[in-house]
Parts: sequence; C-alpha cells; structure tokens
Amino acid sequence: MTVMADKDEGALIAEVFPELTRHVIDRMGNAKSDRLRAVMEVVIRHLHAIVREAKVTQGEWSQAIDFLTRAGKMCSESRQEFIWLSDILGVSAGRRGRQCSRSRHQ
Repeated sequence: MTVMADKDEGALIAEVFPELTRHVIDRMGNAKSDRLRAVMEVVIRHLHAIVREAKVTQGEWSQAIDFLTRAGKMCSESRQEFIWLSDILGVSAGRRGRQCSRSRHQ
C-alpha cells in the first residue's frame, strides 16, 4: 500500500476527522441495541484512525472497496468469504482465544 505524499491533504484530513468521526458515531444513536452501538463506535473510531494514520488515498480506498466487493460476490449459501477473510486477518482466532481465556477464568 502506498501512502499519500501530499502533506497539505493529510493536514486537512487530520483537521476534519475528529468532527467527522463524532458525526458518524452520533448517527449510530438509533442502533437496535446498546451493544451494537458500542461495538460500532469502536469500529468507526478505529477505521477512521487507520485511514488518518495511513493517509489512505482515494485510489487505495477504491482498491479496498473493490476487494471487498469481489469477496462479497464470491459468497453463497455454502461459501462465506468474509469468514475466510476474518481467519486470514487473525480476527477469528483472536476472538476464540479471548472466549477461551474468559471461560478459564470463570
């Protein structure tokens, strides 16, 4: 992944993000549950932080969206590409490990 080299654009992003992040989080106020709202707030804060820190360009973001779109198109009743992706990214194992750790401490 290449990072954006334009420092002026990066500075503008840094200025806009705190307000934008708060606005997006506030839109989650009507979530169906407090837990969903809490999890989505964390997802939004971290995703915005990644975009800000990595200075993701529009082209890079388009590539990421294209990747997710292609993965989604490969999904079917018997094939779930996003589970596979969560395995590759270590999310599934991390979540399982956390559950096992909690079970041992109870």
